[in-house]
Amino acid sequence: MIRELKNSFAALVCGLAFTACASNDAMATPTGADMMVINQGCPLMPEHAVDPDVTVEYMGHKVGFCCEKCVGKWEAWTEEQKTAFVKNSMK
Repeated sequence: MIRELKNSFAALVCGLAFTACASNDAMATPTGADMMVINQGCPLMPEHAVDPDVTVEYMGHKVGFCCEKCVGKWEAWTEEQKTAFVKNSMK
């Protein structure tokens, strides 16, 4: 009887520990592929919708583009231009 209680208690403790770890993961800040893009229109061609597969991460945010060519043009922007775009997209 005591052995069964010990085994049940051990199983309960392990289950609670696993649940606690799983819940911490669920509250983690999304990164990389899990993040949503902050903009609907391409930074360089705002009239074009973003392609969810064409993105870069900047200042902890995922910025979407309509095509790879625009990503190259984004890379030529100054840090001030990129920062301003991200801040305006967050409004």
